[in-house]
Formats: sequence, structure tokens, C-alpha cells
Amino acid sequence: MRAHLARAMTAPEKKPLLERLVGYRDAGLLLAGVAYALGYASRSLHAFDYNLGPLPGARFDYVVAGALLLLPPGALCLAGWLLWRGIKRAAAWAAKRPGGTQRVSNALGAAWMLGIAVVAFAPNPMVANGAMFLFITAFALSIAFAAANEESPGTAPSARETSASSRHWVSAFLERLGVFLMGLAMLLMALLPLILFVGSVLFGAIALTHVPQEFGGVKPKCAVIDLVPEQLSPELLTLLVGNSPNPSASKVLRSQRLELYTTSAPWLVRVHDSVPGAGSSRSLRLGDSAVRSVEWCR
Repeated sequence: MRAHLARAMTAPEKKPLLERLVGYRDAGLLLAGVAYALGYASRSLHAFDYNLGPLPGARFDYVVAGALLLLPPGALCLAGWLLWRGIKRAAAWAAKRPGGTQRVSNALGAAWMLGIAVVAFAPNPMVANGAMFLFITAFALSIAFAAANEESPGTAPSARETSASSRHWVSAFLERLGVFLMGLAMLLMALLPLILFVGSVLFGAIALTHVPQEFGGVKPKCAVIDLVPEQLSPELLTLLVGNSPNPSASKVLRSQRLELYTTSAPWLVRVHDSVPGAGSSRSLRLGDSAVRSVEWCR
């Protein structure tokens, strides 16, 4: 009875529904802002690389692209958190058994040392690559296990075998290295948002080129445009149509196959490299007055 009363007295009060909804709204607005900044930065970097000119500041496509780019780092952080929780549980489980921590540390240390030996004397590249993977995985798990063993709650010093004379030198080395790396990781935690943002922008500038524009990407679409000759110069009209057209012969001229990087005005167009005189960096921006209609192709 006293235990139930103590838990009831120490249990945090549940916030009202309206207050929780306000918190969810603020979190959603923050995530939307981060997604917009990430999508706009990635697409601007892509536009700079492909010489597409400045992009408009407000488009919903940026939020969609940023949300897509947030998925990989979010999944990576979730996987890292789950792995860390699993390693901490394994460290707590080993610490409760006599000699368990030392045996696990020695086994991991022997695994990464074996990986080094196999890499040095591997007969072929395939075996060397497998040994390198074994070394990296075992070494990372060794450091994480040593750090988790330091943070294991409720373990007595005798159970954790903290006597320096009874520990193997590999365990002592990994434990000290784990503590050092944990301190370094805490120091880098302040830079983690910036690192993730810059890495996601660089990744997005490449990854979004493989995502269709209907899903927030920048993959070019094949299209044929009906042009208004009066709104274009003869040189530009020749480049888009592919011959020497007579602007007065028709009110509308059909272009050759083009690459479109937008599905609405202003139209960002690149001429195929196979077109004579187009060049690999020739890009055009067409206003809505110069475009009568667009026919998509594959």
C-alpha cells in the first residue's frame, strides 16, 4: 500500500490534451522548417552545379525534398540508439556473471586482432575485405562494450572486475579507450546537428537527382514545348527548335526534346548534349509568356 502511495505521489502529472497538442504543433513546425531549409539548400546546390540559375524562395517541393532527406539520418540515429541500448543490456548482463565482462572483452579483442592478422596476410582481396569488415565491427563493438560497461548501473565493483591486477590488458586498454572516445563523442555532440545538416545537403544534392519531381526530387523530365516565337530571340529559338525557323511562318513552334527541371513556370530547361551548339552546361529559363503548352515524353 505504501509503495503504491509513494508511486502515486511521485508520478508526474499528465498534461492536458490542449497543451500536448500545442507541443506537437510546435514540434511539427520546427521539423517543417528544418525540412524546408534542408530541401532548399540541397536543391540550390544542385542548381548551382547544373547552372540552372537562382531558385524561387517559396515552394512546397522544398519541404517534400527535405522530408525525404531527413529519413536516412533519422533511421541511422534510430539504429544507433537501438544498437547502443542493446550493447548496454549486454554489458549489464555480462557484469552480473563471474568473469563475464572480461570474457566478452577478450573475445571481441581477439576478433579484431584476428582481423588485423588476416588483412596483413590475406591471400586474395575478397578475404582481405572480409577481414577488414571483421576488424572494424569487432573494434567498434569492443569500444562500445567498454563504454557501456562503465555506465552499467547497479553493478558492484567485484562483479565488474575492476581490479587492475586481475584484468586482461586488452580489457584495460579498451576500457580506457572507450572512456576517452565517449568524452570525445560528448564534445562533438554540440556539432552533431551541423554535421548532419551539411552531410544531408551534400547527400541530397546527389540523391535528389534520382528522385522524380512528382516526389520532391529534381530528376529531369523529358518534354516537348510549344513555343511562342515572338517572345524569344532568333538565336534562342534556333537552339530550342533545332533548325533555322522563320518566326513569322507560324504563331507556335514546337521544340525538340528537352530536359525540364521544373513542372511549372519559370521553366528551367536544359538542351540535350547531343544537340549541336548546346554544350554540357547550357541551361535556359523560360517565362510563362514564351510557353504555350508542354507535352511530356519518356
